[in-house]
Amino acid sequence: LQLRCSEDRLARALQTLQTLIEICPLAIIEVDREMTVSSWNPAAQSIFGWAANEAVGKPLPIMSQEQLDGVRRTIPPKLDSSPVIEMEAERRSKDGRKINVSLWITARRDDAGAISGYVAFVPTADGYRLRPLDGLAPIVGDEIDLGEDGGRLRVSRIATSPLPLD
Repeated sequence: LQLRCSEDRLARALQTLQTLIEICPLAIIEVDREMTVSSWNPAAQSIFGWAANEAVGKPLPIMSQEQLDGVRRTIPPKLDSSPVIEMEAERRSKDGRKINVSLWITARRDDAGAISGYVAFVPTADGYRLRPLDGLAPIVGDEIDLGEDGGRLRVSRIATSPLPLD
């Protein structure tokens, strides 16, 4: 009975996480160490133009081969010293346009702690940025309630530099 309750809670948590990824206004892109896309949310499609079925299972389409090679060389050492990398970069859309974006990249790690892939969070290309609701900004240490059985998130870091509104 206890195992069944744990399985139910885990299934609800997974469903909540999947919902958050699907409705998030930020592109959430997950790749393996070889830069093959394993997850591509609807915001990624809105920003870059490729549908999930066009991106998943293929090399990350928003970067040239040269950029992919550079990421493979430079990102792992940076993630050894910091859990999140914040950067600005030029990427490309499906129709070939160059898009300047801000990115937050973190490592996905295996049970031994080795990097097994990366997750990138990218705001919309039009400069959208998250704004506090009714002037209420979260403070580091605050907890955000995800609703009944959804658990809670603890704010551990707040971005302090605004994204440009080009």
